[in-house]
Amino acid sequence: MLTQTRQLTLTGVGGAGKTTLALELARRNQDLFTDVRLVELRTLNKKDLLIPELARLVIGRDQSIPNSIDALIDVLIDQGELLLIVDNCEHLVDDVAPIIADLLEGAPSLHVLATSREPLDIPGERTRRVTPLELPTSNDLETARKSEAMQLLLDRAASKAPSFQITEDNWRDVLALLRWTAGIPMTIELAVPPLELMSVRELVARLPTSTKYLSRNRSGLRYHQSNDLMIKWGYDLYSPQGQLLWQRVSVFAGGFTLHAAEAVCADERLPVEEISVVLTDLVHKSAIIRSHKDDRYELLTPMQQFAAERLRESGDEGVLQERYRDYFLGMAVSAAEGWVSPDEVAIMRLLDADLANLRSVMDTAMKSPATAEFALIIAVSLSRCRFFFFSGKLDEARIWLRDAISAVPAEKRISPLYVGAIVMDAFVARCMGADPREIAAAIDAAAEIAEKIDAPMPSLTFMRGCYLHFNDATTDVVIPVFWQAVAEFDALGEAFAGDRNMASMLVALSAALLLDDEDSPAGREEALRLTQGFLAECTTAGAPWATSWAVWAVGIAQIRCGDLALGTETVIESLRQQREMDDSWGPAFGVPVLGWALGQDPDLTHDDALFAASLIGASYELERLTGISISTHVPHTRFRNETIARLKKRLPRQEFDQALCNGEMVRNMDEAVALALERKFPGRATQPNSATSHDAAPPGWTEKPWVVAQMVAQGMTNRQIAVQLGVARRTVESHVLTAYRLAELPRGSRVGLTSWVEEYRHR
Repeated sequence: MLTQTRQLTLTGVGGAGKTTLALELARRNQDLFTDVRLVELRTLNKKDLLIPELARLVIGRDQSIPNSIDALIDVLIDQGELLLIVDNCEHLVDDVAPIIADLLEGAPSLHVLATSREPLDIPGERTRRVTPLELPTSNDLETARKSEAMQLLLDRAASKAPSFQITEDNWRDVLALLRWTAGIPMTIELAVPPLELMSVRELVARLPTSTKYLSRNRSGLRYHQSNDLMIKWGYDLYSPQGQLLWQRVSVFAGGFTLHAAEAVCADERLPVEEISVVLTDLVHKSAIIRSHKDDRYELLTPMQQFAAERLRESGDEGVLQERYRDYFLGMAVSAAEGWVSPDEVAIMRLLDADLANLRSVMDTAMKSPATAEFALIIAVSLSRCRFFFFSGKLDEARIWLRDAISAVPAEKRISPLYVGAIVMDAFVARCMGADPREIAAAIDAAAEIAEKIDAPMPSLTFMRGCYLHFNDATTDVVIPVFWQAVAEFDALGEAFAGDRNMASMLVALSAALLLDDEDSPAGREEALRLTQGFLAECTTAGAPWATSWAVWAVGIAQIRCGDLALGTETVIESLRQQREMDDSWGPAFGVPVLGWALGQDPDLTHDDALFAASLIGASYELERLTGISISTHVPHTRFRNETIARLKKRLPRQEFDQALCNGEMVRNMDEAVALALERKFPGRATQPNSATSHDAAPPGWTEKPWVVAQMVAQGMTNRQIAVQLGVARRTVESHVLTAYRLAELPRGSRVGLTSWVEEYRHR
C-alpha cells in the first residue's frame, strides 16, 4: 500500500501499535525514498504551530520558514521523494488533515504516512486498520507459542518478569490471559510486570470481570475497554505512593526529569526523598517510560489520560497545575537571567527538551486574563535568552509573543514587561524581514506606553538602535544608541547581564559592518578595537554562543582593515564554533559574509570565485529556509551586491549562474555550513551516465521529458535537474508532469516513474 498511494493512514485504537508499525514500515522501505522524516504531534496542542513544526522537521533540524502553506510547499518541492511520517493526528485531525491535503497537492513528490485513531478523510487517502495481534487459536502449546500475542508476551517477560515461564501446568491460564488482553500490544505489555509477583493463575483470577460482554462486541470499543480495564487494574495494584505519583506526573505535557518530578509532585504525602524510588518502580511496571539517553521520563498517551482523570477526581489538579506552571516559569526566567555564561548551550538544550511543557504552560495561562501575564513572561524570557534564535524558531517566537500580548488584560499593559514584549516581537519581525514601517509603528506603540512608566526602558532603547542598524547604516547615528542601551541595562543589575551583552554585541557588529570604504584607517582600527573588546568580554564570561558572534565580528573588522587571510579564517572559526553547538541562527549570517570575504581578494582565483558565488547562492537558500531575511538588512545587502558585481566581472555569466545554482541546492543549515567549511556540495548534480544520455526515447515520447525521466530515475531532484540542464525549475516540473502522463502514472509518483524507466530499459 505504501508504494501504491501517496497518503496512507494507519488507524486503530490506542495501544494497537500504530506508531511502531509506521516506523518499521518506513525502515524497511527507506530505500524507496530520498529521505524519511518523523513529525510527532502527540504533545502539540496549538494548531498555529502545525506548519512551523512540519517545516522544521521537513528541512531537518530546527529552522524557521514563513508560516504559510505556500512557503512549506516551496521547500517540499526540492526535497525529492520524501516520506513524511505524521504520528498521532487524532487530537488535531480537523486542523492537520487540510494541511496534509494541500501539501500533497502542491508537492507532487511528497508521500505521507499518518497514524490516527480515525482517518484524515482527504482526497487520495488509503487507510489500513492496525488490528490487534493474532491470538492463539489452538489448545496445542507448541502451536500457541507461534501466535503473535504469545511471542510479544514472551519477549517482554524476558526483561520485565524473567522468572515467568510457560509450563504444562499454566499454559491454559496464559491463553486465558492473552484472550483477555484482546491482543492489544500495550495491554499485553501492562500484563507482564505483575507476573514477577504472582502466578499467571493468580493474575487471571484477579482480572476485572466487567469484560464479559466484550466477546460479544466486535467493534473497536472492545479493544478500548480491554486496554482501559488493564490500565485501571494495574493502577489498583500499585502502592498509594505509586498511584499518587502516577496521577501527578500526568500534568507534564512532554516528558519530565527527576528534578522536575521532585519539584512539582512532592509534598507531605509524597516526600521528595521517596520520589526516585517510586518512579523507578513505575518504570519497572511499564506505567512510565524512561529514556536512558537523556534521563527523561514520559507517559504513553492512554496512561497519561487515565492518570489525569484520577488527578481530577482527587481534587489536587489545581494545586499541581500551579506547581507545574511555576516550575517552568522559573526555568524560563532563570534562563533569561543566567544567559551569557559557560552554561549557555546547556540552557538551550534544556529548554528545547522541555519545549512541549513550556508551550503547554503558555497555552493554558493565556486562557484566563488572570494568568495571561505568565505566558508573556515565558515568551519574553525565551526570547531574551535567545532560545528562539539559537534553535531557529523565529516563527514560533512571533506566535507566542503576539498571542500573549493580545491576551494580557488592559490594566496590566502599563509595565516594562509589556513594553519589552512589544519591542522583542518587533525585533524578531525585523530579523524575518518585516516592513520597516511595521517596526517603526511597534516602536512608537511601545514608546507611548513607556511614557506612562517612571522607569528606564533599555529594551526600547535597544530596539531603536536595531531599527537604525538595519535601516540607517551610519555608525555615528547607530553606535551611541547602543551604548545608551548598554548603560541602561547595566543599571538594572545582574538579572539583565544577557541583555547588556546583546547591546554590547550590537555595538561591535555596528562598528564592524557599517564602515564605508571612505572611512579613515583610524575609524577601521576603532572598529577592530571595539570588536576585540567585545570578544574579551565574552571570553571572560566563558559564554560560547556570544563568543562565536564576537569572533565573527572580529573577522569582519579584520577584513575591513585589509587583512583578508586572517579575517576569512576568523569568520570560518566562528562557523566552526556555531556548528559544534548546533546554532541555527549564526550561520545564516556567517555563510554570506564568508562569500563576501572571499570576493574581496584582488587576487581571487577562478576556483575561489566559483566557491564565493556558491556561498552567495547558499545564502539565498538559507533566507528561504530559515526566514532570516538578511536581504532586507542594509549592511548585508550592500556586501552581497558588491560581491556579486565583483564575481560577475571575474567569471563568465554561465559559470557564475551555475555556481550560484550549486549553492542554492543546500537543503538545510547543516549542508550550508558543510559547504562553507568543507566545500562540500551535498546532492550536487552529476552528469547522467552515457547509457542514460543516449537511450532512445520510448514511442510517443519527445526527447526532453525522456531525459528528465531518466534523471528522476537516478534520484535527482527537480532543482538538481534544473541546474544540470541549465533550465528553470518550473520547466523541469513541466517535463516531469508530462512524463507522468506519458507513463500513465498518477501525478507525484516518482517511485513509479523510476520503476517505469528501469522496466523500459530492460525490455
